[in-house]
Amino acid sequence: MNTLFIISRPVTHSTDLHNKLGNDDALLLRADACYNADAFCKFNVPIYALEEDVIGRGAQPRASKVQLISDEKWVELTLTYTRCVSE
Repeated sequence: MNTLFIISRPVTHSTDLHNKLGNDDALLLRADACYNADAFCKFNVPIYALEEDVIGRGAQPRASKVQLISDEKWVELTLTYTRCVSE
């Protein structure tokens, strides 16, 4: 089962996330998680960040692994993954 983890806090608040992630999972960063999106690159899963939240916080990810997406793409992702879990 693939899961989209929707993260709204910085990586320091998600210390047990590595125990929850599977190979088919992905991360969606929103709100304050966007301040340091590059810190989530240590996880070997696709990483998305809401472009509006990144811009609103003046935090541009440097890592090419972080894909900026629109709200419309966020909705598409929630339909693509079997489960969505907000952390």
